[in-house]
Amino acid sequence: MIHDFRTHSKFEIGLRYVFPFALIIFGWASLGSLYMTTLKQTDLISIKGFATNISYEKHKNGSDLIIVIDDCNYRLLNHGYNLDNIASKILNERYVELLIRTPTQYLLSLGKPNDIMQIKQNDNLLVSFESMQRHYKVMSLFTGLISVMLIIVLIIFRKR
Repeated sequence: MIHDFRTHSKFEIGLRYVFPFALIIFGWASLGSLYMTTLKQTDLISIKGFATNISYEKHKNGSDLIIVIDDCNYRLLNHGYNLDNIASKILNERYVELLIRTPTQYLLSLGKPNDIMQIKQNDNLLVSFESMQRHYKVMSLFTGLISVMLIIVLIIFRKR
């Protein structure tokens, strides 16, 4: 049977198709962020080497720091960091140790493969893993609240 969308209002179509899809995405983001808060530094991949290039990736919400080690790009998301200060410290010494997520971890947390979780230089933390975990706690709370609101809307309006 072919469904005729013209007989339903836009709200009904959204309620039937868009809201459940949004619930899946926000639920996944919430659970993935919650999962990231449970990780330890030993659960991450350590990358050590000399930074051959540092650049900025501009987007509509600002910019991210791109660090190149052994022809691989690693991205530090700008969560309120002073990226210029971090870049200048890396350029002074060049040798850094990065912690990044495993493939399973970035799939679960809706990230990208080479997102940096920690930057360490000569036993000096430039970006701490704990600060990233605080960010994931906030994201888990935010996306979890949106998921709960979507569930409530779906329950209320599906009974009508």
